[in-house]
Amino acid sequence: MQHQIFTQVISQVCLGCICEVSTGCNTTRGCSGSVCGPFAITWDYWSDAGKPTLNNEPTSNDAYARCVNDPYCAAGAVQNYMAKFGHDCTGNGVVDCEDYLRIHRLGANACNGALNSKYENKFKFFVAQLMSLVCLGCLCEITTGCNTTIGCDKTSCGPFSITKPYWVDAGKPPPNGKSSSDDDADVAYRECATNIYCAGYTVQAYMAKHSRDCNGDGVIDCDDYVRLHRLGAYGCTGLLSNVYENKYMLCLQTFQHK
Repeated sequence: MQHQIFTQVISQVCLGCICEVSTGCNTTRGCSGSVCGPFAITWDYWSDAGKPTLNNEPTSNDAYARCVNDPYCAAGAVQNYMAKFGHDCTGNGVVDCEDYLRIHRLGANACNGALNSKYENKFKFFVAQLMSLVCLGCLCEITTGCNTTIGCDKTSCGPFSITKPYWVDAGKPPPNGKSSSDDDADVAYRECATNIYCAGYTVQAYMAKHSRDCNGDGVIDCDDYVRLHRLGAYGCTGLLSNVYENKYMLCLQTFQHK
């Protein structure tokens, strides 16, 4: 398997939002009409993005479908497209996730047009709800010291200590460069959970699905995500251990004051 290097323009949080509002980030949807995959990418979009592929096969008849139906290759296509066409669509003087959403939805030359209200509302919701990279990093740090070489024990795998039920609940994100059917579920789970990028995507997908105000303070933020990850979606109103909570607070304060 040959792995391509994609231009990193969009944050993983923004990519997650675009994926969610496009299809609910459905990695098994296949093709429908002129669009394919979790980001609902057309052939022209993929072509403008440089025709990224899974196996360095741009002339293959199924190169487009194979790439855009794979969440990582599809995300790479979005990154490449935005690196090529990204600009300030809203006229606010900055190029941010709202601009990337507009370019993805309306095209580079029409991105100052009006978004469908349902689409725009979904996007604003996910921007507000999804985890910041600081939060994701702290969650990794307090779980295992963000040890990217850690393997699996009897109950969990990888730097985020993800269990198989957690991975399944997050939608079974496939390991990099593979579809969910390439391996049996146990192998796919272990390969994803021990890969920092796939594991991070899994955590974000889990939080997008189960996002709630666990501590009752009226907002959904990293305090809630750390509880969801540690205690589970149905136990997140419980108490964290003092050691775990203190490690979390120290990490968050360290990053926020940098």
